[in-house]
Amino acid sequence: VRLDLTPRGLGRPTVGWVIAQFVVRELEGDKQINSRTYSTPVEEGQMGRIRVGSRVPYSTGGNNYQYQDVGVRLDCRPEMGEAGLMLHVTFESSSFIPPAEATSASIGSGGADKSDETMSRLTSRPIFRNGNFNGDALVALGKPTAIAKLDDVSTNHRYEVEVTATKVK
Repeated sequence: VRLDLTPRGLGRPTVGWVIAQFVVRELEGDKQINSRTYSTPVEEGQMGRIRVGSRVPYSTGGNNYQYQDVGVRLDCRPEMGEAGLMLHVTFESSSFIPPAEATSASIGSGGADKSDETMSRLTSRPIFRNGNFNGDALVALGKPTAIAKLDDVSTNHRYEVEVTATKVK
């Protein structure tokens, strides 16, 4: 850690560049079923962005189609303060269920008590799911820090997001 001696930051500690490494774990009950790692170099005060996914086309009727982005979006901005390194993080994970696999269970509580006709209409298009977190996390350099836990309301799946920030030398 060095000190910023510019008039703007007079004596404020700075960290410079860090590698922000995110681990996203998917659990079913207590069993881990998937784990993905994403990392990006990012300069203090700047925004690091990670985008991984696909554009999914779906019919809106006739020959008309729209596209929905699905996958993982991670944004982080490191900022050194008196208490340590603060990461401002936005995490979003989205997915879809193709129409052929959609059931009232996959629609979640919104599918309960629906008529067969209504369910047929609801399941004729893909179902898009989304979970997100937006917040600040105080992290110790080089130490993994859990920053979010998200439950999928339609299943017994849970997502845990962990970050490790490492100073670039």
